[in-house]
Amino acid sequence: MDIITLLIESSLIFATLFAGVWLLKTIFKKHLTAKLQYLIWSIVIIKLLIPVSITTEWSPYTVMQNMQDNAPLAEEQIAVSNENDIVPGFQKPNENAAIENQTDKAKITGGGNTKAPLINTSPSAKPIQIDWKAMILYLWLTGFIACTAWFLHKTWRLKKKIKRCETQKAPVWLCAQIETCKHELDISHKIQIVVQGALTVPAIMGIFKPVLIIPERLIRERNLQKVQHVVMHELMHYKRKDLLAIWGLNILSAVYWFNPLVWLCFMLIRRDMEAACDSMVVDALGKKQRKGYIQTILHFSGKQENTRIQAAMSLNDGCMKIQHRIMSMFMRKKADTRVKVTVLGLALMMIFAAFTAGCQPTPEKPFVQSKDNDSVQQAIQDSAQETKIHTYSAPETWQLQAHDEVKNIDLFVDADVNVPADTWGIYELKPFEPTLEDAREILDAVTGDVAIYGEYTLRSKEYLMEQITSLESRKAEFERQLNEGGLSEDEKLAQEAQEQGGESPHSISKLTEEDLQKNIDIFANMINEEKAALPTAPDEDTVVQNEFFLEDMFKKDMTAERARQSGFTYQQEGNYVTMSLRGTADLGRDTPADISLWLGIGDYNRFNMRFTDYDDYEQSFTSGESYTGQELYKCDISMEEAAETAREKVSEMGFGYLDIETTQVCGMLDRQRKEGDRFPECFKFVFTRSMDGATATFAHGDGAMTLEKELALEYAPYWDAGEITVHVDDSGVIGINVNTVRSDAVRQAYGIELKDFEEIMDIFETQVFIENAYGGPGDADKVVKREIRVKEIRLGYMPTAWKDHSGKIIFTPVWDFFGEEIITFEDGIKGDLGEALDNNSQYYRDLGVESLLTINALDGTIMLRL
Repeated sequence: MDIITLLIESSLIFATLFAGVWLLKTIFKKHLTAKLQYLIWSIVIIKLLIPVSITTEWSPYTVMQNMQDNAPLAEEQIAVSNENDIVPGFQKPNENAAIENQTDKAKITGGGNTKAPLINTSPSAKPIQIDWKAMILYLWLTGFIACTAWFLHKTWRLKKKIKRCETQKAPVWLCAQIETCKHELDISHKIQIVVQGALTVPAIMGIFKPVLIIPERLIRERNLQKVQHVVMHELMHYKRKDLLAIWGLNILSAVYWFNPLVWLCFMLIRRDMEAACDSMVVDALGKKQRKGYIQTILHFSGKQENTRIQAAMSLNDGCMKIQHRIMSMFMRKKADTRVKVTVLGLALMMIFAAFTAGCQPTPEKPFVQSKDNDSVQQAIQDSAQETKIHTYSAPETWQLQAHDEVKNIDLFVDADVNVPADTWGIYELKPFEPTLEDAREILDAVTGDVAIYGEYTLRSKEYLMEQITSLESRKAEFERQLNEGGLSEDEKLAQEAQEQGGESPHSISKLTEEDLQKNIDIFANMINEEKAALPTAPDEDTVVQNEFFLEDMFKKDMTAERARQSGFTYQQEGNYVTMSLRGTADLGRDTPADISLWLGIGDYNRFNMRFTDYDDYEQSFTSGESYTGQELYKCDISMEEAAETAREKVSEMGFGYLDIETTQVCGMLDRQRKEGDRFPECFKFVFTRSMDGATATFAHGDGAMTLEKELALEYAPYWDAGEITVHVDDSGVIGINVNTVRSDAVRQAYGIELKDFEEIMDIFETQVFIENAYGGPGDADKVVKREIRVKEIRLGYMPTAWKDHSGKIIFTPVWDFFGEEIITFEDGIKGDLGEALDNNSQYYRDLGVESLLTINALDGTIMLRL
């Protein structure tokens, strides 16, 4: 088979595979991670790389060939070199047949020699023979050379442009940042750093001698977070061998230059390559930096460099819409077993159809959170249809040892398995709108009839004058913009960084006149407010105390001025009103109790309270450590007595349906202690909703479903954690944090079937190393080794969003894993961290209520706690 036939057949099979992969990605888009969506393209790449097919009677190609072979032929076509030289496998035709088929012989492909002379009846007859196959070969070769030359020319021009542009020496802080990022990504190869103005976007090029190109403008800004995002993105491309993949795609583009589907496919591959890179960078940085990383992408999204970059990777390659790219960092779904089997089966069928021996790589994270909650919906349906009540049991203890060579983490599981109930269900959370009566009951249980005083600060004349000057300056800037109709460069950059929409911020060259005038009016009002307060302002900042009346918070006609007179603040944005109090109450101790209240009315209703009361100048608690039966320092009360005291107080506040979910020990700040003395200690109890004898777990101490409300997925509402924290010492209740509203839990299913415990532990062993990036004290690059010890494995309820019920919350059974870790640092660590290390440069860290991993007990997917 010649090269042209091989390429044509490969292109035809590629077209079918491309359509299949595209359809597969479209159907299962919501169930595939960004990395897996990128890896699926390997099916079509394998076919282009290995155009030779393995012939089998079951292959689609062979079936089509057999259909063609069985079709009736008008005449048999055979090419021969002369009268006596017959192509093997065929009978010699008569001379008349050969003469009649001269034209057909010139078009024969395969088996015969197309350049051999045709049989003629007369020696003088020399018909003109056009070798179409040779012409097609030359045409293909011309296109291949032209495309290759074009790619090389583009690369040469880029290198020449960079070389011609004046470069700067990379500053020390930039080199340090790059080395830190290299260490986090485990990259040891030397990477050259070029700082210049040839490109407006950062890029990396060079497979064997990588060069990291940093725009000069980025250095001038010296935004360390932006630089970190840029460097992590480019180094992630290098770590993933994306530069090698780009060169491979360029070569295949030259080979298959005649096929427009190949060009379209490679554009989609580069798009998914960027999405996969973004996803892995977010994993490396941590989800707390996701918003900042998105802002960095938006900053460079409008600077098109893809017309020059052919053999490099840049932060913006121009191959994908910014909206798709941002959403790819959130759409990280996990299919159930049926979906997994379906996708795998279809992929194997396509690979078999391509007659290749290629295989599809396994994604790094086979288990991710499914916000679709399909297993929850299925469990509710099964519970309604079945009469059988499933019970659940697990071993009382579990032991396991494992090691991660990449992250150098030793895992030791020697844990008690806590299964508080043998029958489990699914519940819907029904929060109630906070009322004055509810708030009064909470406050009375804490302070009784003792007066509460709100505090606010009267700012001095000097402070107000400084504020007025600053506000007038900002107002003048907007007035200038309104007159000139444009933005300064710095202001434009600031505006771009704030954009969060799908449209590139660089398409917005200026604010509208309406927006400019709106800003001018806002600053004018702020200036007038400060000027109005100036005549009566004191010479120095003065704290004012006014008696607070809870009823004022719930008055519908409340104004900011009237709220201020009662000692609390009032703010209104649209139809949402918030009121907050920072106050004190004298409960008979040496220092007054601190009280904070927060009331929200509108889109998101809640009434929260924080209360701290013990003898100290500044009242606060240290972070808690797990209670394991130890005696408390300067606290003469048993855990059972303290727990009963806490339960009585929670019930008195009207939350009798809550129960203790975790018990910890906290230190109490004491400024009178001597150097080296320990903090006095107290018990800390976290109360959550109890259902069927099991509590809802808040493994991170919060219940937020999303970090940024404006980027939240459809079924990720923002809501309160639904917990109450109570601190108790031998004097009684000394701290309360009410972070919930009164609510009900409506049972949707009962006696549901949960995944076997052994399967849960198999998933845990696979996923615990992937999900647990270092989050302890000090720099991660100074950590030599980590040892994680799991002491408790607990089955409980976790609140999460409910698919097809927008804005509603359900409780579903989950497994959590609690324990401690021992972190070994490099020798010679100094500062506060060095003082906290033992003689072996180790640091002990109690993980407290922080679960190492949360696994859905229904289907084994990983539940992300943001």
